[in-house]
Amino acid sequence: MLYSLVQFTKNYVDFNTSELVELASLFKPISLNKNEVVLINKEPLSDIFFLEQGVLKSYLENDEKIYFEKFYFNPIFFSDLNALVNKKKSQINFVAIKNSDLFKANFEDIINLTESSKKHNLFFKKIFEDDYMFNKYNLIYKN
Repeated sequence: MLYSLVQFTKNYVDFNTSELVELASLFKPISLNKNEVVLINKEPLSDIFFLEQGVLKSYLENDEKIYFEKFYFNPIFFSDLNALVNKKKSQINFVAIKNSDLFKANFEDIINLTESSKKHNLFFKKIFEDDYMFNKYNLIYKN
């Protein structure tokens, strides 16, 4: 993970080695097979994810209808930020559309890191502000 994270973070902040190790240490690896679910709606959410390799699809589902599909290509951070920030259950489904390798970190651990490090704070501010990273489903979808 360290190599892909290093390459990814260079677009946002110039971390030194110890800062990268501190960031990477929060993430645990996950391997998914095609059609395996990462996150399903109406489940509690406490993690943020980094897609290292593979492709994911996210979508909303209501009354067995699928709305607003979005595809995620590596490398990218993703989650349901609305659910994380508001401590709600996710409204979004994430599924691997091909075998994928990703990492997850507890969102509270990320927040703690950003509170103790200006560079990490700047990095996550920048990626959270990138619209392509995080869906704003809550603005277009009504239950």
